[in-house]
Amino acid sequence: MTIRTEASPSGVPEPTGETADLGPIDVTAIASTLDRALVMRGPLPPYDLLVDLNKKLCAHLDALLPAVQQVTDQLHEGSSARATRASAVLHARQRMRADLGPGLVSADDHVRGLAQCCRAVLDYYREDHR
Repeated sequence: MTIRTEASPSGVPEPTGETADLGPIDVTAIASTLDRALVMRGPLPPYDLLVDLNKKLCAHLDALLPAVQQVTDQLHEGSSARATRASAVLHARQRMRADLGPGLVSADDHVRGLAQCCRAVLDYYREDHR
């Protein structure tokens, strides 16, 4: 259950008391996937692992984006908070539409970029649900 918010004149969301059911979001599972995608060092991981991480990250973003977008849409249109959040949401959606590329290096770069987008969106989600 998510608390619906409205933007105050300062641009900071405030709870309205209304709720919208966006389904359960497993922040721990998302953080675990982010750790796997961002902590990989040394030789490049197998392509199959990158395919799996890409699918998981996209699924996590599918869960997170509606909740973050809901709060973002309620912020004051001219606020920097709304612009920054909207940019993060747009970037994540663009990354989700992109493919892994032609090889292992491009796939690794794509998954790392997608994980960074997911981390930014997760940070907004956590901020909204403190």
